[in-house]
Amino acid sequence: MASKLLFGVDQLEEIGVVQSMTCNSSVEVAEARGEDGKVIERRAYSRSDEYSIEALVVTGKNVPPAGSTVTVDGQAYLVTASNVTRSNTDFQRASLTVSRKDAEEVVTYAADNAG
Repeated sequence: MASKLLFGVDQLEEIGVVQSMTCNSSVEVAEARGEDGKVIERRAYSRSDEYSIEALVVTGKNVPPAGSTVTVDGQAYLVTASNVTRSNTDFQRASLTVSRKDAEEVVTYAADNAG
């Protein structure tokens, strides 16, 4: 019998060789309470998907800085954190946190507009 389990991780060309990718999906929730203080209804009103990505950096690739975007499954995700680790005993590694909320239009950070 052939295995039906998924194996491995998707690759992101703009970073390098992805080693691991974790996806967290969450929603913001509004609660309505009755006179006795007990919750009588909850409503999800905003969804967020966030990936934590660990990758080996490939020569010639630039690790996307915080405020830029990367594409995951055909969608633009905002890079909210970017970290590069260099060592004399290991390959260069990049750690990224990227997120997307609802059907947002992702606008990148522009250094000339900061302040």
